[in-house]
Amino acid sequence: MADTSEKRAVTGLRELLIALALGAVGSLGALPVSTRGPDLFAALAWIALCAAPLGALARALDVRLLPYGVVAPAVWMGSVAVLDAAVTRDLPTPFWAAWVWTGLFAAGWGVAVLAGARRAWAPAGLLCLVSLLVALPEKGRFASEPWPAPVVARALELSPLAWVTESAGAIDWPWQKSHYAALGVDRFERRAFRGPLAGPVALVVGCALAWFAAAFTRSREPSPRPAE
Repeated sequence: MADTSEKRAVTGLRELLIALALGAVGSLGALPVSTRGPDLFAALAWIALCAAPLGALARALDVRLLPYGVVAPAVWMGSVAVLDAAVTRDLPTPFWAAWVWTGLFAAGWGVAVLAGARRAWAPAGLLCLVSLLVALPEKGRFASEPWPAPVVARALELSPLAWVTESAGAIDWPWQKSHYAALGVDRFERRAFRGPLAGPVALVVGCALAWFAAAFTRSREPSPRPAE
């Protein structure tokens, strides 16, 4: 019994340390990106990009979503809160953005569960997919002219970047100089995501995917044979 308890403690400590490491990776966006110092938008963009892949990586490393995996999104919330207090501009609703990226993290974890024996490939696959969704509205900055207005509007609805930043209250990000020309937002009207709605939706969908993935995987495991 003592050996079993010790093994559980060691396993739990391992999962906690991995979750903290993933939290540190997701917090890298809070580091200064220029001589102007740290940038809130850069921090949110980095989290939006890596939340789902890091969730998949947590599962690939055998970290349970509860109670240890969710430590990583909590670390991101802490880093954003510290950064928000340190810079001049305040985020109106960072709490709702935390719900969004926690949902993305849980969804990534669920995808890795469904990947089964190929779960080691899930983080890379999700990173490619999320990068595509983030870059799609702006054509990856490779074209001089933006997409037609309806295409941009629909692409923004699928972008994790829009979900996270707008849920945090940074609804003016498409109008910033670095994005305005590539998106052409002056050609159409689009209602930004509202944190009190987008946050719970993202969290519920992500956690539901993780739960159903785990339940589906358990249902496919062979039942133990009864003792003869």
